[in-house]
Parts: sequence; structure tokens; C-alpha cells
Amino acid sequence: MHATFATQPPADRPGTGILILGASNVRRHRLHLVRWLSRRLPSPWHLILVAGHGRSYGRRNRVMGWRLPAIQDAAWVEPWRKLPVARRFALVCDVGNDLMYGSDAEELASWVLESAHRIGVCDQLTLAGLPIERAEMLVPWQFELFKRCFFPGCDRKLDPLRSEAKACDERLAQWAESMQWRWVQPPAWWYGWDPIHLRRAVRQEAWRDLIGLPEEIAEPPTFDPIGREQYFLKKIFSGTTASTNRQWKAWSSMALEQTWGEWKLGHAQPIWRSSQGDTIAYY
Repeated sequence: MHATFATQPPADRPGTGILILGASNVRRHRLHLVRWLSRRLPSPWHLILVAGHGRSYGRRNRVMGWRLPAIQDAAWVEPWRKLPVARRFALVCDVGNDLMYGSDAEELASWVLESAHRIGVCDQLTLAGLPIERAEMLVPWQFELFKRCFFPGCDRKLDPLRSEAKACDERLAQWAESMQWRWVQPPAWWYGWDPIHLRRAVRQEAWRDLIGLPEEIAEPPTFDPIGREQYFLKKIFSGTTASTNRQWKAWSSMALEQTWGEWKLGHAQPIWRSSQGDTIAYY
């Protein structure tokens, strides 16, 4: 099913839905994203995040002991499509981890496109490319340092990997143009020595460009609905608020859907709800 675009949503479905599919950048900046969006969107808004360090678009993988389902297979699709909202905005980003896991450009592009197609009806779907500009600036010793820090089991070489990244990026850009999706090419200055993670100093500008909310829907509330909940959200995102028994009982609707050995950890959805009806879900 291809993503389509709703031009005149029904008036009896108020609110805005935001879906962000990604990996470590989304996870690292999730609290910033929540606070920034809560100040930009009028209530009620509904945010669904699908993220995790080293998250793969097409395979279940393990990072630092945690097992996470593939982005395309996580349980976000049905909740996203059932959101009672008038406007939907989706971002597909953090593409590239799978190249480090051994996938080629064709396989990775097919997984990303399948995830994008599962989004369904959407007012705006943004597809973010790979950080090709930054990759072009890498020298072998920097690549080896990066690889040992973030992908210690990877045996790929720099030049072949760059070729695969370019091929994947070009295919995704072509699909974005043919499907009339919004395309964002990450510039090199968004990154530091680490060629895949956004610098903290540019995160607000970067996420603003990536999500690309239209100005006409940006009606900041007069208060910060997230401020007093920030400590609670930090604990929720780190998976430390629910007892093991409750986590087992809630397994059918987990946030993160992560496992540690035989233990399944997470939280029932949504993980946060405001008095104005705003919600946050995290898979």
C-alpha cells in the first residue's frame, strides 16, 4: 500500500498526529522532540516514536544486550492508522544502520520503502536521506574509530560502504520524487566527528527541518504541558518505572518491545497522556 495524502480531513476529527521512525538519533533526542513538538502543536496532538540505538528497518537485532524488533515489524502501524486526528505528519529517518550490519543498498532501500508504505494516509511524509556529505569527508582512521565505538562487530570497509550508501540514498531520493514525498538531505554540518549522530548544538534546527511542520498549524500553547512530566518521561523512556510483573502483563502493547535475555520489558501504550488529550507512544 502506497502512502497517500489527505487533502481535506473530516472536521469531526480534531488534532494532529506525528509519527517518527528512526534509530539512535530519535532515541537520543526524544525528550527534546517531545518538548519542542508540545510547544508547536495545538492540543490535542498525538506523537508516536519508533526508535532505539542501532535499530534496524528490516531485521530484529541486538544492541548492548537489548533485542529490538525491526522498525517495519514493530506494533506501531495499527495505532497510527487509528489515531482520531485531522492531520498526519510522518518522518522516516536514521537510515543506514543496516549497511553496517551487512545489508546492501537494494535490501535496505526496500525495507525503508516498506516502512514508508505502511504509514498509509498522510498529509505529509518526509523521507530523510543518508548523511552522504559527511560520509564523503571521512578518512580511514576516523571510520575505524567510529566503527569500533558503535558497530564493533562490523568488518565493512570504508570505500565499498560509501558506494552502497550512495546507491541507497539515490534510490530513496528517486522514490521520494516519484511518490511526491518530502525529501531532506542531511548536510555535513549537522554532524561532528561522529558521522551519523546529530550534534546537540544543531538539534533544534535539524529536527525542525526534518519534521517540516507547516507554519499554519504552529500555534504554541500558553504553557509547557511537558515540563512537570519530564522526570517521569525520562524514567518511562529508560524502562525503569514498571515492575517486572506489570511489564509481563502489558506485553501485548509494549513501548519499545525490547527484551533482555528472556525478560520482555516495556510499557502499555500510550506511555503519557495530558489533561488536554495529548498522547505519546513509544515503540
